Amino acid sequence: MIEHSREQQREFLGVFRELFGREQEAGGSAAPSVEVERRIGALEERLKEQKQEQDKKLEMIIGLLQQRVGSESSSKEGGGGKESSSGRESIV
Repeated sequence: MIEHSREQQREFLGVFRELFGREQEAGGSAAPSVEVERRIGALEERLKEQKQEQDKKLEMIIGLLQQRVGSESSSKEGGGGKESSSGRESIV
């Protein structure tokens, strides 16, 4: 069993060296892909922050609209002698 795993390790190392050698011959390295991953991560973080900002703004707008609707409905309900939208005095 141990001998078998050592053979697999040697085989793996051989394949790894061959692939690494080919990449080095081609002038490639892992640096560009690492840079791309870093930039993708930064963009994802910015998008997440922008979404959070938009969510906060929407919550604020919804809150303001709810306040406005609430104040309009309360003025209509208890509004004896208040002006209606037509400018006339309404009797409730």
